[in-house]
Amino acid sequence: MSDRMFRFREFSLRQDRSAMRITTDGVLLGAWVACEKARDILDVGAGTGLIALMLAQRCAGRITALEPEEGSYEDLAYNTAHSPWQERVFPVRKTLQEYLQETETPSFDLIVSNPPYFSGDKLPEESGKRNTRHAVMLTHETLITLTALLLKKGGRFSLILPARYEEEVIARAAAHRLFCNRLLRVRPRRGKAVNRVLLDLGRKKVPLQTEALTIHSGNDYSAGYKALTRAYYPAF
Repeated sequence: MSDRMFRFREFSLRQDRSAMRITTDGVLLGAWVACEKARDILDVGAGTGLIALMLAQRCAGRITALEPEEGSYEDLAYNTAHSPWQERVFPVRKTLQEYLQETETPSFDLIVSNPPYFSGDKLPEESGKRNTRHAVMLTHETLITLTALLLKKGGRFSLILPARYEEEVIARAAAHRLFCNRLLRVRPRRGKAVNRVLLDLGRKKVPLQTEALTIHSGNDYSAGYKALTRAYYPAF
């Protein structure tokens, strides 16, 4: 493979056509989400296929990966076709809205998303990044509403967000009878403010499990981050 490939332990990703490159956010969500019991999984806004393939490495379920942006979909299709799990990961070039309208209503055990954010901030000029990283085509309200329609009775929805959206999204989800069961607050390094939250939402209201993680310790990654992502990074 060429130097443009991003290599993990069991798969590699091409990302030269994608509007948004591989990020720590995606790695965090792919490593943190509990997927082992899920038989049918949906990845909303799959990008290069990072999260879908991370989940495929750990679970035996079927994964549908939705990605509407042309360049990102090209990388997604290439990466899944060249992965060890091409028979279980299915790239689909549709928005979540299109998928729901054009498909006989499916149901999933698990839905994951590294969704659009920065709602209300200044938009970047390049259209792919604008639609991918801002709540333009898919607002948080729409994402939660449609997810609630697609989840099985015991299904779960896991996502990562900037910390400032934590309370808003938890409240919006609760209005759709999706309750936060598990929450991870992430700091980039010790002494810095929490800048990301990972939420695991389910249909049953159970006691909330709260966790914390710091990514960097000094000039290295923290022991906690290494433990979480060791199954994927060759250097760990």
